[in-house]
Amino acid sequence: MTAIPVKVGPKGRVVVPAPIRRELGIEEGTELMARIEGDGIVLEPRAAALRRLRELFAHVPRDVSLVDELIAELRSRVEEYGVSIVPFDPADAERTGDLHDPTRAAGLSLVDRACLALAARLGVPAVTADRAWTTLDLGVEILCIR
Repeated sequence: MTAIPVKVGPKGRVVVPAPIRRELGIEEGTELMARIEGDGIVLEPRAAALRRLRELFAHVPRDVSLVDELIAELRSRVEEYGVSIVPFDPADAERTGDLHDPTRAAGLSLVDRACLALAARLGVPAVTADRAWTTLDLGVEILCIR
């Protein structure tokens, strides 16, 4: 099929030409995946994107977890700097939630509060570049690096 010119409309909307929709079986409500490829945009049906990704990783044995391998690699890199990774458990999540009200005025994010919850459990200072933390009295030592 030859290229068919289309124009970008209001709010970035693009109409996929009917011949292309027919050839690919795209109907109203079909979910498309959008990605950048080089200097262009590729739209493909979700099922086609999944097939392409499965083919890309077909050489990986089923019993191998790429996620586990990536985590192991990242852990070893982090540990080179003397930093340890510790589990975040349900009690930490609850403590994080409990910190919402006392930290609201300082504008702390969920991740900020999780850091404070872990520091409290581990009995170590919480390190931040956000001076707003230093205004809090939470029973956790705060070290501001700037």
